[in-house]
Amino acid sequence: MYKVNCNQAWWFSRLGVDSGEYILGPMPLAQALTQNAVGEVENLQRKVVSGVLPSNILSGDTIYLVRPGSFGDLLLLTPTVKALRLRYPGVAVKVVCHPRYAPILNGVVDTVGYPVKFEDYQQPGNHYFFLEGVLEHPDKELAGYTYATRFARACGLDRLDDRKVLYVLTADEMAWAEDSFPKESGKIRVGVQVRASAENRTYHRKRTVEVMAHLLRNKVADEIYLFGAPGDIDVAWGKADNLVNLSEKGLSVRMSVAVAKTCDVMLVPDSLFMHVAGALDIPALVLSGAFDPSLTQGDQKTVQAMKGMGPCRFCNYLPVGGNPFPPGKKCAVELQCSVLNSLSPEIVAHNLKSILHGKRI
Repeated sequence: MYKVNCNQAWWFSRLGVDSGEYILGPMPLAQALTQNAVGEVENLQRKVVSGVLPSNILSGDTIYLVRPGSFGDLLLLTPTVKALRLRYPGVAVKVVCHPRYAPILNGVVDTVGYPVKFEDYQQPGNHYFFLEGVLEHPDKELAGYTYATRFARACGLDRLDDRKVLYVLTADEMAWAEDSFPKESGKIRVGVQVRASAENRTYHRKRTVEVMAHLLRNKVADEIYLFGAPGDIDVAWGKADNLVNLSEKGLSVRMSVAVAKTCDVMLVPDSLFMHVAGALDIPALVLSGAFDPSLTQGDQKTVQAMKGMGPCRFCNYLPVGGNPFPPGKKCAVELQCSVLNSLSPEIVAHNLKSILHGKRI
């Protein structure tokens, strides 16, 4: 652990962090030093050793799980939140994350802005697990576990009896979605998340368009809703009365999730809406190439997977240093995952129809 004197340089100021003393784990520290964002750095002994539950946790104390983001990572933390609450019923559990990602946990767990303030770290009743790097750079002991279990093991929990992620969709959010995007009785609405948070997990746009064409031409879908961050989906995706581009609507992430719940079935990459579909029991098909979805998703009874084929299948490359693909590999030149794009649009559409009708693919 490192005590850092923040001097309001670029890396911290973009997070809206005031100057002061903070505690960072090794991963963000490396980024911070690269940007010359800190002044003094002091190596501290951890108050809580990774993978070991403190013996001095008392009723009224607080456990903090430190993971900056993003949305999917934070949802994968929720099984650990559940398990810690069961283990310590009199102890509060909170997540330390970037404020932009915090809304995904509304109603599930309280959040605190990242990074950890040194004065908070010093409080005797506060216990911190720093989870940066647990997914990206796991030690040998963690590498064989699912992502949700990695978080739990890093917090000293031997096992997770329930790996289903938590998401709280409020009645008001659902009512807004149904009023804003009403669905005619008997019509089939298919949702498509067009991009993952990383390019190496994103199915090629041309192939995605072919899937949608199959669905509409064969009357599997009456309308298709495209999910993406604002500006993600441009006119090249096409315009039609039965095609709704939600990235044009200026929706927040929680609004988008509420609209997803109105869909009869979803086509998703290994990303946010894969986790959302599992949490809210939305039938969904996830397309996988770089990652084995049995590792990256929680317990998801309604989500089924298609796994691409190729010699580099499940390379498990998590983009770092601005490189969306593993440097020196063929995909880094072609800027697409050939394993993921080995999936036939026609078969994807067929499997989506099967899932819509309650079948196992």
